[in-house]
Amino acid sequence: MSENDFQILRISQGKHRGRVKNIQIPWRKFCRKFAEPSVDSSVTYGQYLKLGVDEQGEKKSAPGYIVGAQFADGKRRLANMQKRTLISFDLDEVKPAQMDEIEMGLSDICKYEFLRHTSRKHCPESPRWRIHMPISRPVDHDEANAITRILAAMIFSDPQESIDAVDVVSHRYAQVSYMPSRSKDQEYRCEVNHGELLDPDELLESFPGNWKDHTQLPMRSDESSARAADPNRRMELPTDKSGIMGAWCRTYTVDDCITEFLSDVYEPGVSTDGHNRYTYLQGTGSNGAVSYDDGLFLYSNHGTDPIEGAANAWDLCRIHLFGELDKDAREGTSPGSLPSFKAMAKFASEQEDVQIEIAREVNGLFDDADDEDEEEEADPAPGGRVKKNPLSEHEESDEIEKDDFVDTFEDDIDAFLGGSDAAEEDDIDAFLGGADEPEEKPKKKKKKKKKPLTLLEQMNRDHAFVQNGSTPLIADFRQEKKVNWRSVFGFQTEYRNRLVPDHEGKMKTLANWWLDHPKRQSYPLGVVFRPDEKVSKGMLNLWTGWAIEPDPAQDCQFILDYIWRILANQDQEHYDYLLSWLADIVQNPAQKPGVALVLKGLKGAGKDTLAEIMRRIVGDRHRAKITDTKMIGDKFNAAFETALIAQLEEASWGGNMDAKGTLQSYITSPTIRIERKGVDAIELDSFVRLIFTANEDWVVPATADERRYAVFEVSNERAGPKQKPFWRDFYSRLDNGGAEGFLAYLMEWERPDHIDVGTPPETKALSDQKLAGLRGVTLWWFGLLYDGEVPGDIVFSDSFEGDEDGDLDDPGWESDWVTVETNSVRAEYDQWRKNNIRKAQERDPRAFGKDLRTLCPSMERLRKGASGRQTRVYRLPPLDVCRAEFAAAQNVNVSDCGFPEFDGDDTEIDRGDLESENQ
Repeated sequence: MSENDFQILRISQGKHRGRVKNIQIPWRKFCRKFAEPSVDSSVTYGQYLKLGVDEQGEKKSAPGYIVGAQFADGKRRLANMQKRTLISFDLDEVKPAQMDEIEMGLSDICKYEFLRHTSRKHCPESPRWRIHMPISRPVDHDEANAITRILAAMIFSDPQESIDAVDVVSHRYAQVSYMPSRSKDQEYRCEVNHGELLDPDELLESFPGNWKDHTQLPMRSDESSARAADPNRRMELPTDKSGIMGAWCRTYTVDDCITEFLSDVYEPGVSTDGHNRYTYLQGTGSNGAVSYDDGLFLYSNHGTDPIEGAANAWDLCRIHLFGELDKDAREGTSPGSLPSFKAMAKFASEQEDVQIEIAREVNGLFDDADDEDEEEEADPAPGGRVKKNPLSEHEESDEIEKDDFVDTFEDDIDAFLGGSDAAEEDDIDAFLGGADEPEEKPKKKKKKKKKPLTLLEQMNRDHAFVQNGSTPLIADFRQEKKVNWRSVFGFQTEYRNRLVPDHEGKMKTLANWWLDHPKRQSYPLGVVFRPDEKVSKGMLNLWTGWAIEPDPAQDCQFILDYIWRILANQDQEHYDYLLSWLADIVQNPAQKPGVALVLKGLKGAGKDTLAEIMRRIVGDRHRAKITDTKMIGDKFNAAFETALIAQLEEASWGGNMDAKGTLQSYITSPTIRIERKGVDAIELDSFVRLIFTANEDWVVPATADERRYAVFEVSNERAGPKQKPFWRDFYSRLDNGGAEGFLAYLMEWERPDHIDVGTPPETKALSDQKLAGLRGVTLWWFGLLYDGEVPGDIVFSDSFEGDEDGDLDDPGWESDWVTVETNSVRAEYDQWRKNNIRKAQERDPRAFGKDLRTLCPSMERLRKGASGRQTRVYRLPPLDVCRAEFAAAQNVNVSDCGFPEFDGDDTEIDRGDLESENQ
């Protein structure tokens, strides 16, 4: 057993020229793989030699190939090739006598460990051998070239004869070596030479010249005259071209094109002077096509090659892949109008790497191709649990990850040797003396590189075409917290100065290119906002899901304590309603309760904290924040477009009656009409819940029969500057798991039977809002009841005659009925109205009387005096009755009205001369 048996080779294998599998394999197992070749029983050796180049190539490549290095991303391109761990070269022009030097161990290379085996054209009279030599450390391109040439000159006693016997393609860094195969009657030999492991540093240091200077390295005798065209001849740089052609040439060199697209047209040939050579397979000669200027051009000396001299990467593929389409083209047709150009443009536009290059050009971001691998894309912003739609995807991820080609040690061996996991593990254990290898500490996994988005992917990430009824719109997702709606014309105007090639290579504006693209993001059925609800295919759902994940393991007791002590003021019914209202948002987001939450209290008491808690749950995109109630009446209401909650901070109603209907619509209407400046309105389902916070007396326009507002007077125990440490700690806990814990709590909350979210509790705070919103006759009457002042002129009292002003100097109205003239009552109201014009409106006599009877149902309307001289009067019940009936009419408690107390005695009354008009 050799001490080199367990030297690990990092190589690659494959059958397709463009793709390889990276593997790791011990040297001993590598040698075992070559012990038995693949046997081609279809031909004899003589028959094989008579086959054409294509047929020979097909047979010798059938078992696959290896390369003595690995490739990034598994793509066999020179730019992706990593360092070599295996040196390989072919002895294709060797004489039998020369091979005796190796057979007898006389060659200078025999001091090194290597494997040699015969290749497909080998026979004893015309030997063909391939040598694979492991090295002690990986080497780069220049080192591998020097090592191969130095070793090639060491094989036989005459250095020049020695290197001339080695096929020049052996010096190519990315050259493949086919796995062994033979014809059915052909000799095959494979032998391992045991020696020391080649030390690249020692070999290079022993070289008498400067191994970094290519001209000082050993060269084949025919390499100096192998140039087929002037390498200094330069044409217009194809990488400087704009459009699809330039993008293609910046993406692929001519060598890349041959490897990935034209492997059946060219075969790698003999390379000299740093230029890769290829053989045109349909020609008669070999090595006649030369790549120069770092792969920008291919110059072909093959007379039958249709490129007819030099071609860049674009024309090379265009002519060979689609040139037949031009056979009927008229003479003088411009290159851009040729059928082959259009077909090539379509083919190029379908290549993902070209799409990425176009996007880089359009965005003004592309650098030299050499810098591409060094660029790191930014990690996408973390997202919450969101549904799969353009909004969530835009937030969650801006990039597409490349495949991660990381294989385990055993998997590589299994893939290469064809064994099972268990068998290979036993083999390794056997080589190591029957014991398992000690486990190595896991290496830190390298961060995956991100693959840039193509231009189409970028545009689809940022935009969508939406058919809104008969009007087409463009949804713009670039602003993180909202969707902007734009007209098609506005969208076209923005991108008018950015041109891109279409699938035919014609330049278009970016907007028109995207609008015409068959894979643009489109929603022909319009736009909807439906939380937690599936929508039809073809509809854009503006709902993106909850901003956080529920976590029942997180503590939220401090939030519950806040709701109990501050918002509910330690009232159990209020606490149950508040939690039920909040839980309804997450349990039934698509069922609007029709009730808004109103929190009144001092500044700094914690009113706005509830909205902040819910903002963390629904996310900024589904929270609208209104700081001026005047915005409620504004027809441009885009803030409510995707809102599940709307916070009206420090709200003050102020009597904006024009906006009253709009506000009530937000609370109860199942739909909302969204209007933006310059864009047609759209109709959406509305699921918004309003949260008012204020320290003003009048917050909302509550009416007597109000069922739209749940109003709470919050505790002020946490108000004031001394409470700042409490709130700092509160928000710290909220942002460190508290919100997630509270979301989980709300999802599991069971609404008590006595609570109906659609029926708010009757609170004193609600009564205050009703009284604060009184207007007209109601407000005037409330003022009289509050002051205990009899309206109009008193003409009779059950206990006394009033004075001329009608003032109740005597406490009789507290317990006695009072009779007043209707005209004087009306006149007093009219005077009050003139003094309070903003709070009242003019009422005709019939409406005025009806209003009074609504406020005081026990009031009687009578006529006083003899026939022909009768006066119309109102007979009012005692003051406490009037107050009680007023409170009942406003659906508030008498105690909530704040009426002052009066002292007085009850007195009997005589109603003999009064004739009622109420009958």
